[in-house]
Amino acid sequence: MAVQHVPLISKRCQKQQEAAARVFAAALDQQRSAQASAWRQPRAGLGAALQAAANLGVYFEQSPQPDLEPGSNSLGIDGKSSATDQHLSGTAAAGTAGQHRNLLSSRARRYRMQRHAQRLLPGEVVSGCSRNFSASNGRNKVEIIGRADSGAVSYRGIHVCGSVWHCPVCANKISEARRTELQTGIAAHHLTGGRVYMLTLTFPHNLGMDLAECLEGLSEALKIFKRSRAWRTCGKAIDYQGAVRALEVTYGANGWHPHTHELIFASGDQDEVLLELAALRDYWAAAVFRAGLGQINEHGFMVGNADKAADYVAKFGNSEETDWDVSREMTRQHSKLARKKGRTPFALLFDAMGGDFQAGELFQEYAREFKGKRQLYYSPGLKKHLGLDDVSDQDIAESEQLDLPGEEPIQVIYTLNAHQWALVYRSNRRGELLDTAAKHGAEGVYLFLKALAIRRSGDDLQPNYYYPEHLQ
Repeated sequence: MAVQHVPLISKRCQKQQEAAARVFAAALDQQRSAQASAWRQPRAGLGAALQAAANLGVYFEQSPQPDLEPGSNSLGIDGKSSATDQHLSGTAAAGTAGQHRNLLSSRARRYRMQRHAQRLLPGEVVSGCSRNFSASNGRNKVEIIGRADSGAVSYRGIHVCGSVWHCPVCANKISEARRTELQTGIAAHHLTGGRVYMLTLTFPHNLGMDLAECLEGLSEALKIFKRSRAWRTCGKAIDYQGAVRALEVTYGANGWHPHTHELIFASGDQDEVLLELAALRDYWAAAVFRAGLGQINEHGFMVGNADKAADYVAKFGNSEETDWDVSREMTRQHSKLARKKGRTPFALLFDAMGGDFQAGELFQEYAREFKGKRQLYYSPGLKKHLGLDDVSDQDIAESEQLDLPGEEPIQVIYTLNAHQWALVYRSNRRGELLDTAAKHGAEGVYLFLKALAIRRSGDDLQPNYYYPEHLQ
């Protein structure tokens, strides 16, 4: 049964839009008469209303780039970068465009990266994500919705692809849901007296190996390892309950580096479990050799207590987030942009967006080989043991558009018609519009759309505001 959504603030939005329209008209008159950027120092004659409109805008010299065709120049605007953004280095190929990309909010950057993924992967499901209307949207309108308690904003009425490998926007939602799911499972296991351990498995690799060859070799080595008598014997000794495996890959000086992180759920004595797991190193080395992958080095097999993974993360996670934990390492590694130990797939996409042609080709190779794979693989029976439900990536991606039991109610901030929505996505401003809605509500959205329409019209008068103030 279709869920009926009732705008909770429609009357207030209508009044806000009417007020914004009056302020907008006054602002344009002011700009025409001044023949310059009078918004930087609002004239006293316009009073408090004009000052309020000025507070909704930011001033920048460069016009926004349109939604360019494949092969065109990269996209970027001026704005404020977050502390997380400032450590992103980019490649030399990115140049000035990379500086502009680093000024985006994390949300706007994800939407920009998604658009570039759509250009690189025109035949994949990501190509229509967050652009086309959803199949159930018979009105051909898009709503900007929010949740008052959390402050979260999103779109409703658009198609989402649910691809954790290809789409930065969907991957952000899915990875966070999987992280929460994994945390819940770990907590449930702790309640039974069990503990969780991290097993990291990798193998030698070089620039001459393509990703398909690497993944095939890793898969064969894992089969040999898991079918060994040593693995079965270890499972009995540690009271093995199951495992969760995350498949990951980076690209660095030695080419593709696929590897697995595996959380081992066991109930035995901690010290004895660690000793039993450590004793498996030689068997993993033998499996890698039998698979034709050579001899592992000191990093080829690592085991530790995953309940407190600070040491592990410091060595392999390369994260500057203080709250990074084992659940984040298992679900968000492929989307990190830091590049101290090689570039993740989304770091490749980020660099491709800045003009790095090779990074674009590598992202296409990754997308082809990871398509259809699961982000997290739970061993048979483990989800039932941990009390977890099976939820698809697609369901997770679509859930933020729904009023779900037990969640805070949705409020409709603004409704865009088909023309307005086309204006936003063709200008590649979907992330910035959500930033504006989160900060300024209906008034900000109205001003954003009005200014964007004029800028796209080719009118000689180009409004020098509309980007959200918190990105100054």
